[in-house]
Amino acid sequence: MLTTPLASQGLADDVRARFVRVTLADLTAEFVGIPRPVERASAADSGPLAYRVSHRVRLWTKSETPTVVRTSQEGVLPLVS
Repeated sequence: MLTTPLASQGLADDVRARFVRVTLADLTAEFVGIPRPVERASAADSGPLAYRVSHRVRLWTKSETPTVVRTSQEGVLPLVS
């Protein structure tokens, strides 16, 4: 299993991180967004969560089309109506 966090600059109002887990059976990607901090968070959990969404795709063969499934969602996702 390979797991790696990837941080990035998000939209103007948030900071995003991506976490990817890869096994022989599937790939899972989790996207997490937090509001851009104005000051350092004093809480142990680093402050509020804007959104968290996970997707999963099972291993496929070359004759199959991969199917991505949203497995969980919290908060309000950006650019989704």
